[in-house]
Amino acid sequence: MGFRFTAVSLYNEPMLTWVARFGRPADFTLPVPEDYIVTVPEDVVVQRHGRSAFHISWQETADSVAIRYGDEVVTVLGANKAVLQGVTAVHPIFTLSFRGGVWHGRTLNAAERAVSLQKVVNFRDIGGYGTKDGRTVRWGLVFRSGDLSRLNGRDETRLQQLGVRSVCDLRSEEEMSRYPDRLPPGMRYWPLSVANMTGRARWRALHATLFRRDLLHELMLEGYTRVMVDENATAVGHIFRLLAEPQNLPLLVHCAAGKDRTGVVMALLLHTLGVPDEVIMADYTMSNLYYRQFKAALEPDIKRLRPLGITADELHAVLIVRPSMLQAAFDHIRREYGSVSAYLRDAAGVDDKVITAVRQNLLTR
Repeated sequence: MGFRFTAVSLYNEPMLTWVARFGRPADFTLPVPEDYIVTVPEDVVVQRHGRSAFHISWQETADSVAIRYGDEVVTVLGANKAVLQGVTAVHPIFTLSFRGGVWHGRTLNAAERAVSLQKVVNFRDIGGYGTKDGRTVRWGLVFRSGDLSRLNGRDETRLQQLGVRSVCDLRSEEEMSRYPDRLPPGMRYWPLSVANMTGRARWRALHATLFRRDLLHELMLEGYTRVMVDENATAVGHIFRLLAEPQNLPLLVHCAAGKDRTGVVMALLLHTLGVPDEVIMADYTMSNLYYRQFKAALEPDIKRLRPLGITADELHAVLIVRPSMLQAAFDHIRREYGSVSAYLRDAAGVDDKVITAVRQNLLTR
């Protein structure tokens, strides 16, 4: 697993002694992560099978579809899917040109959304999403992921092949210190620490996890609103300003699991680019596909807590993403700041010039 979620760092020794003395509640029911995934059909879907085969499917059948990759062109007649063999690039982008049918004259770029790395979890490209004004987010310019502390040589090579120039790390200073990113030479690294739970907040999290699971929702809402949105607007603004400069692209944003802190930033970016709300939610909840990897990565740290009867399941609620959390963050922004654009301007320090440049860099004309 690539990301490191350190459960032990949330709870210090006095806390554990207190838990051992006073005990814990009965078993509880775990929600199913996949139930929270929002699905929105995409015009074209690309899936890798094996090392060099790609299955490509599209919604509308055409008389002919020319699929271009590099110097190769494959023409498909009267069908809505194709299999391309022998494609060895780490993250190929395919161009589909349609003749006949509903999409006659239309040209679409498509790529695999999830990028396979051996030691990094939840690594995804946010390209390919359509906007309300008919444009499309460019592929291969903005990526999101879990932490990069365990990159191996193959993963480093793949990051270089993706052309990543800038890495924004949203983890806390403690997380960065314990598990620093391993990056190939030449990549620009931006530590944009987002506040993590400390002091009283850790006690509240422990108490809610073990005794008042009905309060976990409230605590996580606070993390999404007060902590991420209000207290870390500077980090959000920094990322937008980096995206406004072409020399910083492609750019990768990550935190520990690539789901909460990264999820909020990516949602704000997609909203600013004009991507519909339901598509933003689909991208956000896609992190639930990686729940089992999140849980497996937690096991080494949870061993210290097992004598108290605490398992990884106790932290189930913080390993999944719920649509209600992201919705609450946007509701909070609109209530407290008026709009997302007002929040970016007044709290994050992102002016209209930066927004215009971000859109120019990341959207098709």
